[in-house]
Amino acid sequence: MIKKITILVLSIFYFFPILGYSFLVLGDNYNLAVKLYRDGHYELAAREFNEFILSNPDHELIPSALFVLGETYFAQNKYPEALEEYKKCFYVSFEEDLKAKSLLRMGDCLLFDGKHQEALAKYQEIIDAYPTSEIAIKAIYKKAQSYFKQGDLEKAELLYEEITKKYPQSEYALQAYYSLGVCYFRQQEYPQAILPLIKVYAESKDPQIKGEVLYYIGECWYLQNDYESTISELNKFTQDFKNHPFFYKAFLLLGKAFFKASKLDQSLANFKEIVENCPEDEILSKAFYWIGEIYYEKKDYPQAATNYKYLIKHFPKDEFLLWAKYNLGWCYFNQKEYEKAIEAFQEFNASFPSHQNTPKVYFQTGECFQALSQNNQALEAYQEVISKFPQDSLVPICLYKKGNIYYQQKDYLKAITSYQEIISKFKEHHLFPGALFYNGLSCYYLKNYPSSIENFKEVIQSFPSSDLAANSYFQLGEIYLEQKDAANSQKFYQKLIENFPKSSLAPSAYYGLATSFYQEKRWAESANAYQDLLKNFPESSLIYETLYALGNSYYNNKEYKKAIFSYQEILKKDPKEKLSIASQYQIAWCYYKLEDYPNALKNFKEVINNFPKEEEYQASSWYWIAWIYFSQKKYDASIETYEKLIKEYPKSNLIAKAYLNIGNCLFNQKSYREAALAYKKVIEKYPSQEEIIKDAYYQVGLCYYLEGNLNKTVDLYKELQQKFPQKDFQAKLQFVIAKSLYDQNEIKKASIEFEEVVKKFPKSLYESEALYWISRCYLKKSEYSSAITTMKELLNLYPQTDYAADICYNIGVSYYQLKEYQKAILEFDKLTQNFSQRDDLIAEALYLKGKSLQNINQTPEALKTYQRLISNYPQTSSACKAYLERGNHFIAEKDYLRAEEEYLKIANYDLTKEIAAEAQFYIGKCAFLSKNINKALVEYLKVAYFYPEITNWAAKGQFQAALTYEEMNNLPQAKKLYQSIIATYKDSQEAEKSKACLDILEKKATKLP
Repeated sequence: MIKKITILVLSIFYFFPILGYSFLVLGDNYNLAVKLYRDGHYELAAREFNEFILSNPDHELIPSALFVLGETYFAQNKYPEALEEYKKCFYVSFEEDLKAKSLLRMGDCLLFDGKHQEALAKYQEIIDAYPTSEIAIKAIYKKAQSYFKQGDLEKAELLYEEITKKYPQSEYALQAYYSLGVCYFRQQEYPQAILPLIKVYAESKDPQIKGEVLYYIGECWYLQNDYESTISELNKFTQDFKNHPFFYKAFLLLGKAFFKASKLDQSLANFKEIVENCPEDEILSKAFYWIGEIYYEKKDYPQAATNYKYLIKHFPKDEFLLWAKYNLGWCYFNQKEYEKAIEAFQEFNASFPSHQNTPKVYFQTGECFQALSQNNQALEAYQEVISKFPQDSLVPICLYKKGNIYYQQKDYLKAITSYQEIISKFKEHHLFPGALFYNGLSCYYLKNYPSSIENFKEVIQSFPSSDLAANSYFQLGEIYLEQKDAANSQKFYQKLIENFPKSSLAPSAYYGLATSFYQEKRWAESANAYQDLLKNFPESSLIYETLYALGNSYYNNKEYKKAIFSYQEILKKDPKEKLSIASQYQIAWCYYKLEDYPNALKNFKEVINNFPKEEEYQASSWYWIAWIYFSQKKYDASIETYEKLIKEYPKSNLIAKAYLNIGNCLFNQKSYREAALAYKKVIEKYPSQEEIIKDAYYQVGLCYYLEGNLNKTVDLYKELQQKFPQKDFQAKLQFVIAKSLYDQNEIKKASIEFEEVVKKFPKSLYESEALYWISRCYLKKSEYSSAITTMKELLNLYPQTDYAADICYNIGVSYYQLKEYQKAILEFDKLTQNFSQRDDLIAEALYLKGKSLQNINQTPEALKTYQRLISNYPQTSSACKAYLERGNHFIAEKDYLRAEEEYLKIANYDLTKEIAAEAQFYIGKCAFLSKNINKALVEYLKVAYFYPEITNWAAKGQFQAALTYEEMNNLPQAKKLYQSIIATYKDSQEAEKSKACLDILEKKATKLP
């Protein structure tokens, strides 16, 4: 900063003629006074002058003595005393020149005594009195100086310009140029200041003045940020004025210019030169500061800190002390030495509690505490700014920081308090959108969804193009996704994708959109959204999650081959990716679903081989390998694998199921006793796993059941009903109890137990089953009307029951048994129309329909029905029976040849020996009725020969053969056959008939002559 210009008062030079003259004429007092004045002994000189004046009041040089006496007082800054002596001189002197000089000095006294208006008047008095004299020019200059001292620089400028323009040859012209430059400088009009200073530099002969002016020219350029010009001028200074008092001052400014011009090495060299050679502490301290600044700029924070600390320690009163302390904190902060930074910042606040940077330092202290994860102290530091400096621009930032800390601490209520203060008070602040957004997030985590949604929507409405709008679209999608509001979720994800296709959140929006479809089980649409993500963002960090989710979408949509491809992509891209094991596992499952068991086994084994440390997947893979063996009925391999699982992973949550499935393997091998033991082991080892225990108990009961120990089954299940009160299980047990009784042919008891299922467990899984078996009980008891009523009730309650076809068939059978043939025919027609896939029932239904038609004398329709049965279901026992009925019809029509043809077709089928035996019998009958006795005899005998196990028809065939022998009058053979029938089929009707026939033959034999 340019120093204040001192007014030049060169009194001795003014009055050398006066003093010189006095030496020629005066005595000792006067001479002594002059000598003392010249040597600077002003107080002593004043005493001698006063003595001279008192001693010689009428001497002609009294005016001169008075004037110089005033000078002695002026030199001692005794301006009132000096003023009085100048006044005396003015009034007693007859010389105009001395009078003018006295007036001028009076003005100077007033000026230096701070009486500027009086000084100005005095100077103007001189200008008015002596307008053309040299002293008037001096007065103009002095008047300008007075304005300058008052700070009225514009008036000062006018007077300085007046001198430079009107009196360019005056001895004051150069001083005026100098002062004019200073005025411009003071008013920060640096370009205007440079011109007069250059004039002074060019014309001054005084090297001190030239150096000083050159320095100020350099400073003007510096203050205009023209650092190259500054460097040029000050380089000239340092070369030409090495002994100038401003030399190190110029060196300091030159270093600053190099710094501002980013010539850090040259700047550093300058400041180091000062440190090494400059004796002036004021400049030396600043050099240390700027060296610190250079190192700071170079990010050499340790060196910067060293220089700041040196300044703080050795120059505690330096003007840059404040900034050194401030920047020292920043050095530590940038080195992440946060504890030292806190100490430095706190020292700054203690030293400068009212400085404009104090809020910033509190703030930065908070940043340090936050970096140290000392969040409570950080909160206190931010609160200091908020409480002590409520109008500071950092207040909203501190509120935001507080909100963020509370948010990170999951103290969402306090976070909301901070964000809300920004929202209510700082709507124009750049952090307002962020506060609004994070307020929404905080509300979201507090499950205050309405407020959260409101905040996010306001962000979108107020800042539609901001990144926070994209974030808000995403968060709204997430909220609605969580609330399972698929429509709104999809809407906001799609808005993000449409409005911010390049956003970093766009991949997540695609992912969220796909997930929303996934939640709705809209597998195809979720797959499409995942594919869009992969297509548009192939380098996204979500690539693996997306491929996996895409695979899952295909899996759920039963597109297992596509799912396999997606999962395999993960394995190809990065076999070590965290989702690789899940993908390998899912591939195995896809093959399982495709019933490609070899590849399923292979991939489950890949899981085991490639991921040996993943115990959960290891155990699960062993489990499903065993299950596949079970599905393939490789029960020994399944048992072996389950046992390996049990041995290798005894703590797996699958062990109880493994034991249970070992029991199931043995069960399916019909090793019921061993299976029951395995199930009991589950019960003993895992008493807390109730669901598995229930299954185990249930299976034990089935083992008893299948071993034929039905009573034991019933007893066990009755016991379990007490042990496990859950309704579903109770219903299951009650049903099996009833079914066990049914299978024991305890129809009445079974019916009661089935009724209990319906009564106690309505709407259960077993109600429809129980109703069905109740109807079966009625059928067993030949209570056909009750059976029909029950079956119709079942269809009314459960129209989609799996038993619908069986019920339709059984209703038809019941009507048939009740001889309500028309109704029977209607039911059988319903069956064939509505359940065409049930070949097993339709064939028999057609047979019974044919029988019903015959019973209502619609024989032609009956024959057509039988033919339809034979044509559509030829390989069924019902078809055989149809052939039989057709044969019987032709016998009735006495068309024995066609009848025999029908019976022979049955014999060729070999589907049911009972019907075949019957057909063989009727073949014999056809031959007999055709009078082909020998053939009839052979065909009757064939029944017993071909179907000996069908005893009822074998006996009938033998009996008819015996009758045929009688017809042929071969009585011995007839007797022999009757005896054979009695011996072989002793409990049959034919045995009784044979006895009667033998009696008749015996009686006939006794009557013979």
